[in-house]
Amino acid sequence: MSNKTAKRLTPKQETFVRNIVDGMSQREAYRHSYNTDRMSDKTIDENACRLFNNSKVLARYNEIQEKLTKETIMTAKERLEYLTGIVKETKKEKISIVKNGEVFTVEVPASLSNKLKALDQMNKMQGSYITRIEGNVTMSKLEDLI
Repeated sequence: MSNKTAKRLTPKQETFVRNIVDGMSQREAYRHSYNTDRMSDKTIDENACRLFNNSKVLARYNEIQEKLTKETIMTAKERLEYLTGIVKETKKEKISIVKNGEVFTVEVPASLSNKLKALDQMNKMQGSYITRIEGNVTMSKLEDLI
């Protein structure tokens, strides 16, 4: 879906969708979007459910959710680049130092321990490690299991 979906929604419908995306329940989102002073909770719930299941409203909700997911989830390449930055010292760690009651924040290269953790994580992401599972299996006769 594109902004065409948003243009087809009324301002109240758009507010309703955005309120749900922001974490409100359907009831809360409906109350904040429509005049519900004379409605019972049951009526509000029914109207909110019906509105949320409206194809245009649902499409807009899915559109916003998809956009948020794309913006917040790092790709595998982005994760590798970030971890590489730690190892190559292009990403710095922020540490706070307290001196005479004042707090100073400075950036320093990652510690050796954090660099090794980054390398370990990168190796896991790229399948560089082989996982070996060992164990003992004993077989019983079928009659013993029954």
